[in-house]
Amino acid sequence: MIVLNYVLAIFSLFVSALTLFYSAPRETKFAKDFTFFSCLFVLFFYVIPFSISSQLGYFMYRDMTYRITTADLSIHFLGISLFILGFSLSSLFITITKRKSENFKHVRFSNAFIFISAVVIIAVCVLGFISNIGQLFLSIRRDEVDVNPLFALILIFVQSLGFCCLFEAERRGSVLIFVTFAVSVLFLSVSIGGRVNLLTLIGMLLIFYKFPVKVSIVLSIVLIPITLPILLNGKVIIAALSTGGDLTNSFANIYGQSDYLPSISDNFGHVFISFQVVDSLIEKVGFRYFYDYIHGFMFYLRVLGFQVGDSLTYYNTEILIGERVSIIPTGFLSFGYVQFGFVGIIASGVFYRFVGHFTEALSNKLFFSGRMPGFYLSFIAANTFYVGEVRTIILAFLMPVMFVYLISLVGSKRYTLSSL
Repeated sequence: MIVLNYVLAIFSLFVSALTLFYSAPRETKFAKDFTFFSCLFVLFFYVIPFSISSQLGYFMYRDMTYRITTADLSIHFLGISLFILGFSLSSLFITITKRKSENFKHVRFSNAFIFISAVVIIAVCVLGFISNIGQLFLSIRRDEVDVNPLFALILIFVQSLGFCCLFEAERRGSVLIFVTFAVSVLFLSVSIGGRVNLLTLIGMLLIFYKFPVKVSIVLSIVLIPITLPILLNGKVIIAALSTGGDLTNSFANIYGQSDYLPSISDNFGHVFISFQVVDSLIEKVGFRYFYDYIHGFMFYLRVLGFQVGDSLTYYNTEILIGERVSIIPTGFLSFGYVQFGFVGIIASGVFYRFVGHFTEALSNKLFFSGRMPGFYLSFIAANTFYVGEVRTIILAFLMPVMFVYLISLVGSKRYTLSSL
């Protein structure tokens, strides 16, 4: 039976990779990047946990053991297949018009703009270091403190400004500008626990120094044995850095592990295990009938004093670790199933691909040149698979993307009403 489950897992991997990579329109570089990164996120956050549980017959997450039966695996396989179906269907109805190059003016930030941006970002980094911003963000995520939402928006804006200046560094080929803003964005990413931004910076480094694809692949293969423990325990390192913890002991504990399976499960298993316990989520909130697509936007009305209730991430976290806090997102499969069963999962697949279409359409309106902007936007768009909940996607994806777009307007020669 274990062998049969293992074969099923490998088949799921094969179908997921091929369908995701070849179903979307391939006429643009952005579509290729988005579908490729989508493959990676589906692989790491669903297929690998699926494979582990199919071999072991159980799955451990946050020190809890969940029994996984053959019937459970069949449901998981059906769920990811329907999600991929929805992802593929959306590409049949939506097409993205390529950007016309004629009369198109790119961003050309002035030296004054670069200088002011550097001062602002460095000032925020210094204030963050003094005020221990990492610990504050951990408290905010756990709802232990009340803070003005404008604070989070300012940090997102400053990070987006830093990435935009990295795009400008690529255009100019300036090592000084790149290093200055890369270090600043790195500090902000570490402070607020942004592991995705760290991976994005690594990709931008390879792009900036024009590493050939083959060299990048070889470097990745060579560095995997060294970096895998850090990747799996990145949150531990980030927490130690941002809260003043003992970094030496953190590294010693990480490289002293004899069994990395719990780390793999805890880091990559939340999408899989959230779908496994989705019935418990439905017992708490019932079927939502696509209400959460609206609730995700309404949630932020609490800034104006309107309370519309907690989002699914709060309930999902409560089921998994017993605390009503916003820590463990649902992922697209659980989110979709709570909306309207398996039909909701298909809708989630459609929505995931729509995120890619939306980001590509917006990227065509950006005034940045070079490879970095497309890489950055396609990567964070594909990363929404990790989240899968509209409320969190707004903060983690939509706001940074919109800030990048607005900053590109400011930096372009076409800052007119017609460009809006």
